[in-house]
Amino acid sequence: MKVNFSIEQGADWVLNFTCKNADGTAKNLTGATLLMTLKTDKYLLDTDASVIKITPTLDATPTDGLFVATCPHGTTINLSGTYYYDLKVIDAASVASYPIKGVVTFTSIVTQRVS
Repeated sequence: MKVNFSIEQGADWVLNFTCKNADGTAKNLTGATLLMTLKTDKYLLDTDASVIKITPTLDATPTDGLFVATCPHGTTINLSGTYYYDLKVIDAASVASYPIKGVVTFTSIVTQRVS
């Protein structure tokens, strides 16, 4: 599933996602590991210093496929322009999939002061 969105530079963001199976039902995330990266270039290695690494957290009921991805303002203040992202799910049987991907655009802000 492709999901594109915009975030203001310097804002805290909390995104709620639902992982779904091909038939549209909720993906059971019990025992799964979730990994998300944001990159300015899809082909950058994950070890590149510019790659933003996010570890999403599962909902209290992992069978409903819900998870939350967060990124603090201290990270987003330094981001601008277009980033590519995807979610890697490694399920309890160690099978990897990429059910959500897309583009996030960080838009410039005017006010950067803190007081």
